[in-house]
Amino acid sequence: MEKTIRDRAIDFYEAVWSQGLVDRCREFCAEDVLDVHHGQRGVQAMSDVVSSLRATFPDLTLTVDDVIAEGMRVVTRWTMRGTDEGGLFSLPPTHRRVEFSGFFMDQFESGRIIIHHGISDMLGLLQELGVVPADWAGDRFLK
Repeated sequence: MEKTIRDRAIDFYEAVWSQGLVDRCREFCAEDVLDVHHGQRGVQAMSDVVSSLRATFPDLTLTVDDVIAEGMRVVTRWTMRGTDEGGLFSLPPTHRRVEFSGFFMDQFESGRIIIHHGISDMLGLLQELGVVPADWAGDRFLK
C-alpha cells in the first residue's frame, strides 16, 4: 500500500529531523524544494538547515504531536528537545537542555515536499537558553 502524504510527512520529521538521517532528505523533498521558513531553495539547503540544528543540539529529538492533512498540504505540530552544545545564532553554547515547539506546513507534489513553511517559539527557546530574560514580555512595549 502506498503511503499517504500524512505518513510521508511524519516519516520525514522522524527520520531526517529526529533521527538525524539527513542523507534521506532527498527521499522526502523535491530537488528544488522552497524552504520559506528559512528563506532558501533546494534539497541541499534543507539538509544543511537540519545538519546545522543538529550540530547545535546533537541530542535533538523532534516529536510529532499532531498532524492534519488536506489535499496536498500537511500541517505538523511538533516539539523539539535537545541540549545546546554548539551555540545557536553564533552564541556560545549554553549546555542547557531546551524544549520548544512549532508548526510546519508542507505542500507535496508526487509524494515529495515542494514548499516548506514553519513557525516556532523562538522567544521561548531564547528564554530557555538564558539569552532573553524569562520574565521578558513583549507586550510591555505596546503600552
